[in-house]
This record gives sequence, C-alpha cells and structure tokens, in this order.
Amino acid sequence: MEFLNATSVSNTSEGKTPTKTADETLTYAFNVVRIIILIIGTIGNVLTLITMTRSSLKKLPTCFYLTIVAVAGGYELLIDL
Repeated sequence: MEFLNATSVSNTSEGKTPTKTADETLTYAFNVVRIIILIIGTIGNVLTLITMTRSSLKKLPTCFYLTIVAVAGGYELLIDL
C-alpha cells in the first residue's frame, strides 16, 4: 500500500515533473464530477420550473409540489458547492 502514497522527487536538472499522488487524483476527479453534477442538476431544475409554470399544468395538484422540489433542489446544489 505504500506505492499509493509515494511521490517521485522532482529533479529540475533532468526536467522531470513530480507525479500526482492518489489523493490528488481523487480530489481532482471529485471536483470535476461535482461541477458536472451541478450543471446537469441546475439544467434539470430550470427545465422543471419552466414546465411547471405552464398554465395548463398549474391546475394539477402536483404542480405546487414539483415546483417546490425543483427550487429546493437548486438551492441544495448551490449550498453544496
């Protein structure tokens, strides 16, 4: 298990660059996935709000509930940043 936490030493005279550790790689991947989830979630919530504000759907009992869920979901996505 030592090889996961090992980093290579940078030697500037040879032009080598240090390799990333497993923690750095996972942190980078987590940040990328978080941004993708934020974008997709925001688009989904905006589309839900647009759909639920149609006049024909305002008569349905679930319209209010789904609108509140979309707003709360968008709020939750922004809080988790």
